[in-house]
Amino acid sequence: VLVSIVLFLRFIRQIWRLVALIRKSATKIGRGYILVPTEGKLPTFSFLNYLFWDNTQELTEADADKILHHELKHIYDRHSYDLLYIEFIKIWFWFNPFVYLYEKALRFQHEFIADASVLRESDSQSYSALLVKTLFKNLNLPLSHGFNKSE
Repeated sequence: VLVSIVLFLRFIRQIWRLVALIRKSATKIGRGYILVPTEGKLPTFSFLNYLFWDNTQELTEADADKILHHELKHIYDRHSYDLLYIEFIKIWFWFNPFVYLYEKALRFQHEFIADASVLRESDSQSYSALLVKTLFKNLNLPLSHGFNKSE
């Protein structure tokens, strides 16, 4: 029971951080979503009908459209509700390893659905290049050599 209480409090803290970020930000209402600029404090992601956008990214218009399409697919398909449900399951059944395997599979499925939606409207080569570019930007490995580092 103590572990479940700690996990529930952690869940509440995470939700509270998102609410605080929404309140502090200059939100804009989009078509079926609310845009929340993160000013580089958080990466781009979606939660419920909120699209948290890292507005410090240097993206081409085509790349920004692909990322927007990906995140809007998560919003329109209501993937956050699945994740909220699995979080509540994890709070009560934290000791069951199948819950974590199910969560991993669910997240993978959500990403597959969003990626497939983007790929219907763009080519796979440019989209995979965008994924690699954003992955390595977010890793921030200062002690490594990068293929595209020119400093």
